[in-house]
Amino acid sequence: MDIVYESEMGFYLATKQCSEIILDNYSSLLQIIQLRLFFVYGKGQRKDMLIPRLIDNVRSGVPLHLQGASGITINPTHVSDAVNAIKASLNLSGSHKINIAGPESLTMKEMGNIIGRLIHKQPQFIVEEKEAKNLIGSTSAMSKMLVKPITKFKDGIKDLI
Repeated sequence: MDIVYESEMGFYLATKQCSEIILDNYSSLLQIIQLRLFFVYGKGQRKDMLIPRLIDNVRSGVPLHLQGASGITINPTHVSDAVNAIKASLNLSGSHKINIAGPESLTMKEMGNIIGRLIHKQPQFIVEEKEAKNLIGSTSAMSKMLVKPITKFKDGIKDLI
């Protein structure tokens, strides 16, 4: 396995990777289910998290900063899909690493535009000349072993708006 150091991937992702390395050392002794949650959003979420911040910024006219023309691409997960996957993981046996992610990959610009349409406000964007570092989780193991994610962003975002 190639190790990507903190300076390349950021502190948060580096600590997640370190946690997985530690858990991997115990997987021959214990059953360990590692769920990698990708940008979970839903009603009641803290305002400082990504999706509520996007909504607040569009609503108040604060520009969204994009890395490149469209910004990073992610596949955000509605809380209902995350909960269903977590519940299904309780029935697994053995050790597994499974991404818990949404059914569609969207750029920051696409998410801003969806939010704008729903609140009837044109989002503002600032394009930064940076390469977008996309964070897209494959949902193949999730769909095969747990549940298939079903909540589209344009539908799931409504309970936050």
